[in-house]
Amino acid sequence: MLRSIVIILIFAVIGYAHTIQSSKKSQKDFPADSVPAPATIAGATSKEHIRKHDLSSCAFSQPIPNLRSPKLTGNLSEDLLSSISGKVYRDSLDAMNTRAALTSGFFSFVIPGAGQLYNGGTPNYIKAAAFFGLEAAGWIVDVLWNKKGDQETKAFQVYADGTAADGYRNGHYSVYRYAQWIGGNVQQLEQINGTSSQGQAIIAKYINANGNSLLRNQYASPEYQVNWYALNAVENAMGGYFSHWLFAYPGVEYYKEIGKYPQFRQGWVDETPAILDYNSIRVDTPNSYYYENMRGTATHYYNVALVAAGVLILNHFASGVEAAIWAHGHYRPVETSIGVSPLPQGVGYQTDFDLALNF
Repeated sequence: MLRSIVIILIFAVIGYAHTIQSSKKSQKDFPADSVPAPATIAGATSKEHIRKHDLSSCAFSQPIPNLRSPKLTGNLSEDLLSSISGKVYRDSLDAMNTRAALTSGFFSFVIPGAGQLYNGGTPNYIKAAAFFGLEAAGWIVDVLWNKKGDQETKAFQVYADGTAADGYRNGHYSVYRYAQWIGGNVQQLEQINGTSSQGQAIIAKYINANGNSLLRNQYASPEYQVNWYALNAVENAMGGYFSHWLFAYPGVEYYKEIGKYPQFRQGWVDETPAILDYNSIRVDTPNSYYYENMRGTATHYYNVALVAAGVLILNHFASGVEAAIWAHGHYRPVETSIGVSPLPQGVGYQTDFDLALNF
């Protein structure tokens, strides 16, 4: 808009200088009362063509001269305007072919790269390809590594439990074996751990002369091999040796505890049943060590998938923010134009000012 005003002032000065020069010449050729009136606009309008400026290139319209020669009226304001009557200018703020920040940001937040495509332009197309490529890579890693984690999880579960087809005899860990060991060594365990009289009463309720009521079916699924409520009650009452109780099968904590805590080590088939002192328990048996490596590998796969999921979230956020910031920096919500044009009727000129709001 400032440039428009400067252009008008420059032409006004030029016109005024031209007016003075023409006035001196007209005083020699014409009497003071015989100055011709200015030409009317009729017929001149059809010869003038105002070309709109191209928003995509930000190019401004070029003035088209009026072939009619300006004539003085003696009125300074009209003479100044008549000196530029053949030049009509349109000016505006620079506007690029971009979109609203909220729209492009929303598109990229939903589908990374979509907002950049919406904004348009080669740089944005390159950024769109990068965001979309990262999105595709993130999904591939997340899906594949979750699948690898599931496969490894299934592998270590079968290694510990065995299979139903074989009656769970081919497993390397048996919760039945663990509960059986407690029942066979209950008195020694109570003495070693200093079990209270109240704790002994609870234990005697399940392990007594009538047998070990912790046990159920040795060749069923681990879920049905023991009485889980009774087993946890005995572990809790024993104290000392059992800092935790074994979570019920088939929870995640069950598979964690049988490999991590030595107090549950007697469920592994390669552990020595005669070891009753907690401090004498080996850190790992060969079977439990192999099992823990498998479980660690599964955890690693899931962690990689988790990182990929985090990258996906950040990619959506970063793509949306970048698209919104770029659009905000280039988008012009207000567009103005200013210029002069002949009056629709009669003699004279008018100032045009246009204001547009873009959405």
